[in-house]
Amino acid sequence: MNLNFLLPKQPKFYLYFSELGEEVKKIGSLLLQLSNDYQNFEEYSQKAADIEHAADDITRKIINRLNHAVITPIDREDIHLIARKTDMVVDMVENIINNICLYKLEKKGYGVSRFAEVINSCCVNVAKLLDQLKTQKYTEKFQLTVNKLHQLEGKGDKIYEKSIVRLFEDAKDPLLVIKWKDILEDLEQVTDLCKNLSSIIEGVVIKSS
Repeated sequence: MNLNFLLPKQPKFYLYFSELGEEVKKIGSLLLQLSNDYQNFEEYSQKAADIEHAADDITRKIINRLNHAVITPIDREDIHLIARKTDMVVDMVENIINNICLYKLEKKGYGVSRFAEVINSCCVNVAKLLDQLKTQKYTEKFQLTVNKLHQLEGKGDKIYEKSIVRLFEDAKDPLLVIKWKDILEDLEQVTDLCKNLSSIIEGVVIKSS
């Protein structure tokens, strides 16, 4: 006889996921602000580091609670995977913002503004999925959010391709090419990671529905 219904659930996980989603939205918004402003790089780098630290703290809370939980609302492995992948999104965007500062890329490269818009939208939609996890229902709204992230990843691929071509056509300084190629690869990888995270969350919700 399955007696799991007698054991306490752990709704705190859903609260932590929603909190982590807020940090994802913050870092996406910060990248978009930097793209539009494109100055005060050290200030943006510090703000990004603060968001990254906050996301790390929430992720540690999730892992610690996971280690002490008797029963969890979804599979333990899924909770761990979602937390780590979401934290990676924040880490990667923070790294991009920090590298723009470290590399002293004072002239905005082609494709950065479009990438920032796409990534900001990715972050908003990832936060929606994390917040919707608590329902454990595969609703039309949930499906539309997953589909949106897949579409955004496709846009990211196209922006990357055009940006790389433009970079090699226009840039004369080989060191500048290397720096911007590194940034563009990371920007594209963020969209890939968000799509991958959406697929993981989708799989969890399908199992729970």
